[in-house]
Amino acid sequence: MCAVFKVYPGKEKMSLTLFIKTMGIFWLFAEGLVMIYIRNGFIYLRKGEAKQEVFLFFCITAFIVLACLNFGEEISLNRYLALKHRSLGYFYYSYLWNLLCTLWVAIEAAIVIYVFKIYNLLRIALVNKRPILKRAFLFGPGIFFLFLFLFYIAYHSYLGSLIDMEGYSHKNMQNSFNFYIKICGMFWILIEWLVGLIGFKIFFLLRKKVS
Repeated sequence: MCAVFKVYPGKEKMSLTLFIKTMGIFWLFAEGLVMIYIRNGFIYLRKGEAKQEVFLFFCITAFIVLACLNFGEEISLNRYLALKHRSLGYFYYSYLWNLLCTLWVAIEAAIVIYVFKIYNLLRIALVNKRPILKRAFLFGPGIFFLFLFLFYIAYHSYLGSLIDMEGYSHKNMQNSFNFYIKICGMFWILIEWLVGLIGFKIFFLLRKKVS
């Protein structure tokens, strides 16, 4: 493998970059698919039928747009943005990768919220307990998506304003982009634990009812 890198360093780097891009967009697809199925289950339990045509159209459209942006270097989108917006061109994939990280956290949070709603419905139906969710919480996924999107915009707008600041190097900029990924990683791990705990509660609730 070392010999291959010595003979074809550019080609190997290009292949690795393409692999990372593909895995990033595939992970987004996998997370989104899980969210759609869990949302479908919640709507079915609540209404007896699940219609998601509009939601599916929105998700598919958003995914296609993100997939095109993900391979923007191949269509010279980053060079075009460098002429229009300096920071967007220089740090194109840092902006994009942080957006994908934000979406991963947002989708995972939506999964947690829908799983919790399913647990709430099962408590009411199986053990006749009062609901533990307030009505305002029913719009939780949308609110969380909006909050994370605004946080992403605010954080990266501030970074964009620093690119021409004297003494603030590109290395410092990249470190700031990487710090955002760490923030998303911490939230993602926390949310994964939450959905696991709620899943266990659903399992024991069903097991108790069956036995």
